[in-house]
Amino acid sequence: GGTVIWGLLLISCVMANRTMLAPPQIVGATFVGNKACSECHEDRTSHFDSATHAKVALTADAKLGSTGCEACHGPGSRHVQTGGSLGTIVNPKKSPETCFACHLDKRGTFALPNSHQVANGKMSCGDCHDPHEGNVIKGTGASIEAENENCTKCHSAQKGPFVFKHQAMKEGCTACHNPHGSVNAKMLVAR
Repeated sequence: GGTVIWGLLLISCVMANRTMLAPPQIVGATFVGNKACSECHEDRTSHFDSATHAKVALTADAKLGSTGCEACHGPGSRHVQTGGSLGTIVNPKKSPETCFACHLDKRGTFALPNSHQVANGKMSCGDCHDPHEGNVIKGTGASIEAENENCTKCHSAQKGPFVFKHQAMKEGCTACHNPHGSVNAKMLVAR
Protein backbone atom coordinates (compact mmCIF):
# COMPACT_ATOMS: atom_id res chain seq x y z
CA GLY A 1 0.00 0.00 0.00
CA GLY A 2 2.61 2.55 1.11
CA THR A 3 4.95 1.66 -1.75
CA VAL A 4 2.21 2.31 -4.32
CA ILE A 5 1.39 5.69 -2.75
CA TRP A 6 5.09 6.64 -2.63
CA GLY A 7 5.46 5.60 -6.30
CA LEU A 8 2.47 7.67 -7.37
CA LEU A 9 3.75 10.67 -5.41
CA LEU A 10 7.18 10.35 -7.04
CA ILE A 11 5.68 10.07 -10.53
CA SER A 12 3.42 13.08 -9.93
CA CYS A 13 6.38 15.16 -8.71
CA VAL A 14 8.51 14.22 -11.69
CA MET A 15 5.76 14.85 -14.24
CA ALA A 16 4.08 17.91 -12.72
CA ASN A 17 4.86 21.47 -13.70
CA ARG A 18 7.25 22.45 -10.96
CA THR A 19 6.95 25.57 -8.90
CA MET A 20 9.70 26.43 -6.46
CA LEU A 21 8.31 26.43 -2.96
CA ALA A 22 11.13 28.32 -1.26
CA PRO A 23 13.51 30.48 -3.32
CA PRO A 24 17.13 30.86 -2.25
CA GLN A 25 17.51 33.47 0.49
CA ILE A 26 19.98 36.34 0.55
CA VAL A 27 20.34 38.14 3.87
CA GLY A 28 18.92 41.65 3.72
CA ALA A 29 17.66 41.35 0.12
CA THR A 30 14.13 41.78 -1.21
CA PHE A 31 12.52 40.84 -4.51
CA VAL A 32 12.77 43.35 -7.34
CA GLY A 33 11.22 41.53 -10.32
CA ASN A 34 12.53 40.53 -13.75
CA LYS A 35 12.50 44.10 -15.11
CA ALA A 36 15.31 45.06 -12.75
CA CYS A 37 17.29 42.00 -13.87
CA SER A 38 16.76 42.91 -17.54
CA GLU A 39 18.49 46.26 -17.13
CA CYS A 40 21.90 44.54 -16.96
CA HIS A 41 21.22 41.00 -18.12
CA GLU A 42 19.22 41.51 -21.30
CA ASP A 43 21.25 38.78 -23.03
CA ARG A 44 19.69 36.29 -20.59
CA THR A 45 16.24 37.79 -20.11
CA SER A 46 15.32 38.66 -23.70
CA HIS A 47 14.45 35.04 -24.51
CA PHE A 48 13.39 33.97 -21.03
CA ASP A 49 9.68 33.93 -21.91
CA SER A 50 10.40 30.94 -24.18
CA ALA A 51 12.17 29.05 -21.38
CA THR A 52 10.73 26.11 -19.52
CA HIS A 53 11.73 27.87 -16.29
CA ALA A 54 9.66 30.96 -17.18
CA LYS A 55 6.72 29.06 -15.66
CA VAL A 56 8.35 29.31 -12.23
CA ALA A 57 7.17 32.42 -10.41
CA LEU A 58 7.26 33.50 -6.79
CA THR A 59 4.47 35.99 -6.49
CA ALA A 60 1.51 37.47 -8.29
CA ASP A 61 2.42 40.93 -6.98
CA ALA A 62 1.54 43.19 -9.93
CA LYS A 63 4.01 45.92 -8.98
CA LEU A 64 6.92 43.44 -9.28
CA GLY A 65 5.72 41.83 -12.47
CA SER A 66 7.33 38.46 -13.04
CA THR A 67 9.83 37.16 -10.49
CA GLY A 68 11.04 34.12 -12.43
CA CYS A 69 14.71 35.17 -12.27
CA GLU A 70 14.62 35.42 -8.49
CA ALA A 71 13.02 31.99 -8.13
CA CYS A 72 16.46 30.51 -8.87
CA HIS A 73 18.84 33.40 -8.17
CA GLY A 74 17.25 34.71 -4.96
CA PRO A 75 15.99 38.21 -4.18
CA GLY A 76 17.93 40.77 -6.23
CA SER A 77 17.77 44.08 -4.35
CA ARG A 78 21.31 43.84 -2.90
CA HIS A 79 22.68 42.76 -6.28
CA VAL A 80 21.08 45.82 -7.92
CA GLN A 81 22.22 48.19 -5.14
CA THR A 82 25.86 47.04 -5.38
CA GLY A 83 25.98 47.31 -9.17
CA GLY A 84 26.08 43.57 -9.70
CA SER A 85 28.59 42.66 -7.01
CA LEU A 86 29.40 38.95 -6.86
CA GLY A 87 28.11 37.22 -3.78
CA THR A 88 24.94 39.29 -3.70
CA ILE A 89 23.00 36.86 -5.89
CA VAL A 90 22.87 33.05 -6.11
CA ASN A 91 24.80 31.60 -9.04
CA PRO A 92 23.54 28.05 -9.77
CA LYS A 93 26.69 27.40 -11.84
CA LYS A 94 28.69 27.49 -8.58
CA SER A 95 26.50 24.91 -6.82
CA PRO A 96 23.79 22.50 -7.96
CA GLU A 97 21.87 23.01 -4.71
CA THR A 98 19.69 25.70 -6.28
CA CYS A 99 18.64 23.27 -9.02
CA PHE A 100 18.19 20.43 -6.52
CA ALA A 101 15.70 22.53 -4.53
CA CYS A 102 13.13 21.63 -7.20
CA HIS A 103 14.81 18.66 -8.88
CA LEU A 104 15.15 16.36 -5.87
CA ASP A 105 15.19 13.28 -8.09
CA LYS A 106 18.38 14.53 -9.78
CA ARG A 107 20.15 14.99 -6.43
CA GLY A 108 19.58 11.28 -5.80
CA THR A 109 20.72 10.26 -9.27
CA PHE A 110 23.95 12.26 -8.99
CA ALA A 111 24.67 10.38 -5.74
CA LEU A 112 24.83 7.07 -7.64
CA PRO A 113 28.29 5.52 -8.13
CA ASN A 114 28.58 6.42 -11.84
CA SER A 115 27.58 9.99 -12.61
CA HIS A 116 28.81 13.21 -14.13
CA GLN A 117 30.89 15.27 -11.71
CA VAL A 118 28.20 17.72 -10.63
CA ALA A 119 28.05 16.92 -6.92
CA ASN A 120 31.77 17.64 -6.48
CA GLY A 121 31.63 20.91 -8.44
CA LYS A 122 33.71 19.87 -11.46
CA MET A 123 30.62 20.35 -13.65
CA SER A 124 27.44 22.36 -13.30
CA CYS A 125 23.89 21.72 -14.42
CA GLY A 126 24.38 24.61 -16.88
CA ASP A 127 27.04 22.66 -18.78
CA CYS A 128 24.24 20.58 -20.31
CA HIS A 129 21.12 22.62 -19.57
CA ASP A 130 20.09 26.15 -20.51
CA PRO A 131 17.47 27.40 -18.05
CA HIS A 132 17.22 30.81 -19.72
CA GLU A 133 15.90 29.92 -23.19
CA GLY A 134 13.66 27.30 -24.78
CA ASN A 135 13.54 23.74 -23.53
CA VAL A 136 15.97 23.52 -20.62
CA ILE A 137 17.43 20.29 -22.01
CA LYS A 138 19.83 21.27 -24.79
CA GLY A 139 19.57 19.17 -27.92
CA THR A 140 16.04 17.86 -27.44
CA GLY A 141 13.26 17.80 -29.93
CA ALA A 142 13.24 16.05 -33.28
CA SER A 143 16.98 16.24 -33.79
CA ILE A 144 19.06 13.35 -32.43
CA GLU A 145 22.11 15.13 -33.89
CA ALA A 146 21.50 18.05 -31.52
CA GLU A 147 21.33 15.73 -28.49
CA ASN A 148 24.52 13.99 -29.55
CA GLU A 149 26.20 17.35 -30.18
CA ASN A 150 25.50 18.33 -26.57
CA CYS A 151 27.20 15.15 -25.31
CA THR A 152 30.09 15.10 -27.78
CA LYS A 153 31.23 18.63 -26.96
CA CYS A 154 32.90 16.95 -23.96
CA HIS A 155 32.98 13.34 -25.15
CA SER A 156 34.73 14.21 -28.41
CA ALA A 157 36.16 10.71 -29.01
CA GLN A 158 32.60 9.43 -29.48
CA LYS A 159 31.87 11.97 -32.21
CA GLY A 160 33.82 10.15 -34.90
CA PRO A 161 34.13 10.00 -37.82
CA PHE A 162 34.07 6.21 -37.78
CA VAL A 163 34.11 3.67 -40.59
CA PHE A 164 31.10 1.99 -38.97
CA LYS A 165 28.89 4.44 -37.10
CA HIS A 166 27.87 3.32 -33.61
CA GLN A 167 24.15 2.50 -33.72
CA ALA A 168 23.49 4.56 -30.59
CA MET A 169 24.64 7.69 -32.40
CA LYS A 170 21.60 7.20 -34.62
CA GLU A 171 19.28 6.81 -31.61
CA GLY A 172 20.79 9.40 -29.27
CA CYS A 173 23.25 8.98 -26.42
CA THR A 174 20.51 8.82 -23.80
CA ALA A 175 19.06 5.69 -25.39
CA CYS A 176 21.85 3.82 -23.59
CA HIS A 177 23.26 6.27 -21.02
CA ASN A 178 21.64 8.17 -18.16
CA PRO A 179 23.51 11.49 -18.17
CA HIS A 180 22.72 12.14 -14.51
CA GLY A 181 23.95 8.85 -13.14
CA SER A 182 23.52 5.12 -12.85
CA VAL A 183 24.52 2.13 -10.75
CA ASN A 184 25.96 0.67 -13.97
CA ALA A 185 29.42 1.41 -15.35
CA LYS A 186 29.67 4.21 -17.92
CA MET A 187 26.25 5.47 -16.80
CA LEU A 188 24.55 2.75 -18.82
CA VAL A 189 20.80 2.48 -18.26
CA ALA A 190 21.13 -1.34 -18.10
CA ARG A 191 23.99 -3.77 -17.49
